[in-house]
Amino acid sequence: DALHWSLALVCFPGGVGDPNRRPAILHLDSLNGQHCLKTIKPLLLSFLEEEWKEKQKEKQKAGGSEAGGSSETAEEPGLDLFAKKKMSRASSTVEVPQQTNGTDCGLFLLKFVEHALYSAPSTMTKDAILQVSVDKHGPAPRDRRPVEGLNKVDFLGKNWFEMETANQLRDVIEEEIVKLF
Repeated sequence: DALHWSLALVCFPGGVGDPNRRPAILHLDSLNGQHCLKTIKPLLLSFLEEEWKEKQKEKQKAGGSEAGGSSETAEEPGLDLFAKKKMSRASSTVEVPQQTNGTDCGLFLLKFVEHALYSAPSTMTKDAILQVSVDKHGPAPRDRRPVEGLNKVDFLGKNWFEMETANQLRDVIEEEIVKLF
């Protein structure tokens, strides 16, 4: 477990109240069940809250140091208790391609990042999250379908990308390392 990598995507943390930009944590694990979202989620929410507090401190310092500026700034909506509850409820482990061995999790993580950057939708509704969820509240495996993402490319789902492309990434990385030396 300590040697396995999975990916958590934090979607729209400030999107509370916008039905098309629903705050959520999507957990992508190429060894389904190896990492438990119940363990990861509180750590991520705590990190996001601390990060938001730091940003607020920086804004207050910047506001106080400007000429004629006040040291007090209006507090922006942040990761308050309401947002944390919304994000927590919308969090889900989602269906993604699965590795067939115990060593390719890093390659799959890189493919998850690459494909998320390329195909993530600009909106994310509760229904979209549920349609790819492997959690108990999600649909039966035969009913799961990918979310349509940017560029009309599917986002998430067990066929999000060909497993061979993750395996081929090892060769690409090796070629790039050889070029450096």
